[in-house]
Amino acid sequence: METLFQDLAKHVEVDPKIVLVSMLTATFCSYLFALLYRITYRGKKAYDRDFALSLVLLGALVSTVISLIGHSVTRALGVWGAFSVIRFYRLKVSDGLDITFALASVVIGLACGVGEVVEALMATGVICLLILLFHFLPMGLEGPADTKSGPADDAD
Repeated sequence: METLFQDLAKHVEVDPKIVLVSMLTATFCSYLFALLYRITYRGKKAYDRDFALSLVLLGALVSTVISLIGHSVTRALGVWGAFSVIRFYRLKVSDGLDITFALASVVIGLACGVGEVVEALMATGVICLLILLFHFLPMGLEGPADTKSGPADDAD
């Protein structure tokens, strides 16, 4: 088992601390955008909390993907190929949160595929924590007049 961890440590091309800092910074900045979206929303349909949540999660996911790609054209082509698989299966998603979960799986698979296991575990932990936080706590992203509005409330 120790040999496995030594082999993984030799393969690491990305500093896990930098990836974690960039993920947390992206999460914080994306959360500010989600709050701004909630405050300034004037759309014709009801405010969608799931879209605001997707903004936060996507910020953390994209940060992870870019950290994994770095300056590697090969990895960039791998990302393109991974997203092509989603397109090939023509996933029918009903809202932004569904596509965010699909993207999270692709990002984690990409990280594991390029041997960045530590980063995959960190990304999984941060994304799972964010999902649970937003599930159990409103975190300021609920609609101005109600506690939950979304696609089900658009029945007009």
